[in-house]
Order: sequence, then structure tokens, then C-alpha cells
Amino acid sequence: MDTGLNLIKDKSSPIALSIHDTALIPRHCHGDIELIYVLRNEITVRMFDREVHLRPDNILCINSGELHELRGAKPCMFISLRIKTDLLNSMNPDIYKGMYFCCDSSASNTRTKFYLIKHCIAELVKIFTSESKPKPFFNYSIAYLLLNELSMHFMPEMFRPELLVKHVERFFKITSYINDNFSKNLLLSDVASAVGLQPQYVSMLFKRHFNMNFLSFYNEIRLSHGVNKLLASNKTIEEIAGECGFSEGRTFALNFKKRYKMSPSKYRKAAQAQETSTDIKKEDYLSLLAKYLPPLWDANIENIGIVTEIKYVQIQADVALEAGLSVPSYKDNIVLASAREALYADIQELLKTAQDEIGFENLCFNVGDAQAVQDKAARFAASIGLKAAVLPEPLDEGPANLIHDTCLQPCVEFKQLFENANGNQRYWRLIDQESGGSAPFAGERGLFTVGGVKKPLYNALRLLGRLKGGVIAKGEGHVMSASPGKIHLLLYNYEHMAERFFVARAIDESFMERLKQVKNLSRLNAEIVIKNISVKVCVIHEYILNREHGSSFDAWIEMGAPDVTDPNTGLLKKICEPKVVFHREEAKDGILTLDALLEPLEIRVIEIEAAP
Repeated sequence: MDTGLNLIKDKSSPIALSIHDTALIPRHCHGDIELIYVLRNEITVRMFDREVHLRPDNILCINSGELHELRGAKPCMFISLRIKTDLLNSMNPDIYKGMYFCCDSSASNTRTKFYLIKHCIAELVKIFTSESKPKPFFNYSIAYLLLNELSMHFMPEMFRPELLVKHVERFFKITSYINDNFSKNLLLSDVASAVGLQPQYVSMLFKRHFNMNFLSFYNEIRLSHGVNKLLASNKTIEEIAGECGFSEGRTFALNFKKRYKMSPSKYRKAAQAQETSTDIKKEDYLSLLAKYLPPLWDANIENIGIVTEIKYVQIQADVALEAGLSVPSYKDNIVLASAREALYADIQELLKTAQDEIGFENLCFNVGDAQAVQDKAARFAASIGLKAAVLPEPLDEGPANLIHDTCLQPCVEFKQLFENANGNQRYWRLIDQESGGSAPFAGERGLFTVGGVKKPLYNALRLLGRLKGGVIAKGEGHVMSASPGKIHLLLYNYEHMAERFFVARAIDESFMERLKQVKNLSRLNAEIVIKNISVKVCVIHEYILNREHGSSFDAWIEMGAPDVTDPNTGLLKKICEPKVVFHREEAKDGILTLDALLEPLEIRVIEIEAAP
């Protein structure tokens, strides 16, 4: 017998959450939508006329009214999350009728599609195994979030025969009707009439797909509900028998003992004892869920109302194929307002830093000065490896915009560079011209603020410099290249600006809240599959730029938006660096698979090389 470890004790919760470590869950049926997520070992789920073999990290949705059993060669640890749609029916009693979800990660090559569901399961397990209690309605918010995710990404057009297994629609109607009316002492003719089929045809479905007659199937349904009532209430055996459609308690007990090898009363006692004494330990399953626990919310569960969506992308590359074109040129020109600026000590230091960390080709001046000044500027430029030139016309950069100081700007620039490339030379202004009063961020296009603080765009260009060699894969939001002994992947989570940005310039935007003009702030879940890897173990370096790492504007906001003073400027210069992550991954059969979850407007470079 397996009752599992029940994590949610509240019987009125719209979610039931349990952890099992067993080789057998007998055939049963319920009105809930159930998600099975395997943690360790393997198990086979039999549903209708198909079997699904689940391995670790696989997830499967079992639909309401779907008879199923789980069986494995040895005990399998898995999580069962059941969404009780009957408790969610108050708003619209008909909304859940006819829902059918095709959610089976064992049959999918895209793991990232299932990330949000796995995250919700992991978050629930973590919360209900901790000492803290969730806020009111937390379970309801998770239930609706999961239903929304299932309906958006896993629900085919309603019962089109070509999308579902043959007879599924009819059998789903039959099992749903029996499940909804199990207490009414049904006859085969009652069921057939309710679903508009001949009794002989209904009988054939049971024999063909479950090798049992209608009465045996009906008893299975009634007994499965009887088990739930035994575990969820203190009702007598007689009361439960009547509620499950049995004429008397003795008949229920005989059928129960035949199915579960013990009497109902003993089953209840054994289940209660197992709830308080279980061999399933926290450390056995929490460690397996850890990779899905990075928060989807800002800080904690109290922010459940501002969950952002997740976009999915699958990136595939074959290192055995010949690399294509090189990475587009972006280091063409760094621009100063005038040649005279190149003679200032603070500007020279910024130029030296930019040359060391990025390396531009030309130093361009927007305005011409006296020839002697230009010559001095040219000599300095040559000393740090730059060619000097005066632009024939002032560089037209357009008006200042507050997004230029944020992580959105490098995403916009990378979108232009890699997806809308037109071969034109790139011009980058070295430093802002105005300070914005007491604030260092005035929305200009400089790579540095007036105080010499690196802006997100500067750090993004630094990361872009790690992209070397020929391009082997390219698409929306990503570029992959290969150089001798290394693979380089650039990811950028670009978001469109809202329509109001182009019409009304975001009237609710403030100096410090600058991203209201962004249409969505979604996370990007990328699954990377690289074929023909020649080594078994790879070293992975990840360089991450987002609002928490490498964005001086966001760091300034976090500091309380102080006035521009030397101590504050110096602190910003020190703390605004991209994050670096190091780990090892194993290639299996020459295929390396990686997952990357990018924050909104994040840029990430991933470098892969053979482990020493």
C-alpha cells in the first residue's frame, strides 16, 4: 500500500500535494487534474489504451476522470499534485468541462516548455516542508497559475480526432459521467444513454482497453472514491459505502478487501500511521528540486501577484558543421564631442579602459578643433591603438531617452546588430554630455556617465567581445559561434516597447521608473542542444548582465538614488560588474544539453570548452 507523504493537510485546499516512493499505485480514477513529476528511478503510467514511461525529471498530466495506474520495476519517488477543479467551480461551473491537456515531457524534445510547471511544484514542496505558512489564497493562486499554463501551452483544439488517440473523446465522456455520478448505483444502460452510445459499444470499450467488464470498472471507480473518503474524513464505513453507491457497508467492505487486500478500517489506520511515520525524508527530494527553485517572483511568495510570463526557445547547433560568417563588426568607432576632449586626463583614462576591455578601431570627433589640437588628439589615439578622424557631420543620435541608461538599451542594440544588420558602421559615444542635475543618468547614449561610471551598454559590449570565431547557429535572441577549442553563445532577452512609447512617450514614466514603456517583462528559458561534442566533460563559464548584475542605473536606484558625489560614484564603479558563474556539465553520446533562465532584459554569454 502507498498513501504517500501528504504535504498539504488542509482538506479545503484546491491543491493536494503528496510525495510517493513506491512501485505500485493501483488503478484508480478521480475528478482532479493530476500532475505526476518523477524525481528518482522510473515508473510506467497506464491510461486508457496507452502507456507512458516516465524517467527522472519527466512530468505528465492525468486528466479529470481518466482511469490510470502506476507501476514500476522498483520503488519510484515522484510528486503528485492534484488540482481539485470541483473547488474552483464557483466562478464558472462549466469552465472545466471538456478540458483535456496533452502535457507529457517524456514525449517532448523541449524541456524548457515545462519549466514553469516544475517551478510551481518545487516552490510548493519547499513552502509546505518549511516551518513558514503560506499567505491566504496562495494555493488558489498556484492552482489558477497552473491551469493557465496548461490551457495556454498544453491544450489542443477541443477533441479534434486527429489530435487525440482514437476513442479518447468518447471514453473520456464515459469515465467523466461515471466519475460524476458514481454514487447513483449506475447501470450500463444508464451510462450508454447519458453519452449517446449503444450499451454493447460501451461494454466493448471496457473489455478492449481495460480487459474488464463495466461492473468491474464501475467498482474500481467507486472504490477509488471510497479510499479518498476513508483518508479525508472520519465517516463510518456504512456512511462511505452509501456515498459510493453500495447498497450496504458489507458489500463495500468485501469489494474493498478483494481490491486492496485489507479491510477499510485497517486501511485507514495504516494510512494514518504512515502519515505520521514515513521513510520519505526532506533531503531526499528537496535537493532534486533545487534546480527549479530560482524565484520566478521578485523576492518571495508575497509577490505572487506579479508573476511574469516565461518565453521558451530551443537552440540547436552541430559543431561538426562548418562555421559560417564571422560575428558582425561592432567595434568600428568610439565618438567624442570634440578633439579637445581627448586631451582631458579623465577622458583619456576612460578611453584607455575602453580599449583594454573592448578595443575599438577609430576615435571620431563630432566637432573639429584647431589643427594643433586635432594632431595632439590623434597622437594620443595612436598611443592606445586608435585611428583618429573628424566626422564630416555631427553624429545624429536622436533625442535623449531614459531607456538609454537601462538594460533595455543593449538588448535593442543587439537586436539591431544581429537580426537587422545592414552592414553600416557602428558609432558609440564614449561619455554622456549632461549629468541630469544631481543624478548621473540623463538618458543620453554614452557608454559612461558624466562621472565615468560604466553603463549597461558598455558592459554588454564587453561581454560581446567574448563571442569569437565563425557563427554556427543564429536566431531570435541568440548567436552561437565556434573558435579553436571553444564554443561561444550569446543570449539576449529583448522585449518590445509598448505602443504608448511611440504614441505618448509613456506618460506614467518617471525618472527612476523607466521600464513602464516595455511591453512585457518576461523571463526567457533557453534549452541549448549542441551535437558532436568530442569530449565527455565540459567546463562552462557564464557571464551575466541584468538589472541585478552589471547595471549601474539599477544599482544607483538600489542605493536610494543619491546625489553625484565622489564616494557614491566610486562605489558605483566598483559594484557594477557582470556576474560570472562556473560549472561543469557532462556530454552524453556526444550531445551537450544546457538550460538557461534569463531575467527580463538580461544578456548572457556562455563559453564552453573541454575540461582539463
